Amino acid sequence: METRYYLDDDVQMMPIHPGLLIQDELKERKIKQREFANLLGMPAPVLNDLIKGKRNITPEIAVLLEEALGISAEYWMRFQVNYELDVAKKSQRVKEKIHAMHIRKQKYTESPATV
Repeated sequence: METRYYLDDDVQMMPIHPGLLIQDELKERKIKQREFANLLGMPAPVLNDLIKGKRNITPEIAVLLEEALGISAEYWMRFQVNYELDVAKKSQRVKEKIHAMHIRKQKYTESPATV
């Protein structure tokens, strides 16, 4: 029987930036960051910023990572988009906007329709 785990809304999980996967792949393959940056044709500080989550995976970078690591560009882009969505969902500003939206929505459903 398969065990399933469910997270309720009270569990706070940190969004995972795709740079962490780059770091894990380099470690597993025993590739130094500077060597990998050189292979990709980018400055080492740019790669370091990607790994630290200070820069996002762009479509161009995703294609380069696919060629270098054999992990599809589509995977890298999905990972990036999912990270950004997770960050947005945890954003206090977004939560406040959603709350305000629910209040406005409730007003629409409570008010009588005008003809």
